[in-house]
Amino acid sequence: QHIWLLAMNYLTDLPNVSALHQLWGLSHMRQHNVRPFTQWRCTPPRGRCIKIGYLSPDFYMHSVAYFIRAVLGNHSSLFHVTCYSAVPKQDARTTELMELIEARGDKGKWVTVTSMSTEQLR
Repeated sequence: QHIWLLAMNYLTDLPNVSALHQLWGLSHMRQHNVRPFTQWRCTPPRGRCIKIGYLSPDFYMHSVAYFIRAVLGNHSSLFHVTCYSAVPKQDARTTELMELIEARGDKGKWVTVTSMSTEQLR
């Protein structure tokens, strides 16, 4: 069944795909007698965001980009998201992801790091 769920990630009906993944997860937790995780205890101080950074050479027409798109597109305003793109050659998928992050305004940033050295990235 998990192979079927993997294949469904390529569909465009994301709410339905998400619901099926949640059902599978609940079923799996029942099998192993695990209680569901329902709450984060980490809340940013008032007026501040939790900062998340993604570094990848796969922000282009690559299988990773299909999966990360849903993640990048669903962060709440509690998060500031920065993508560090090490894509050697940008394509339409790169542009789509970049626009998705830039649409977050001051809650998102896209940084192309392809020509940066390891020292510059630190």
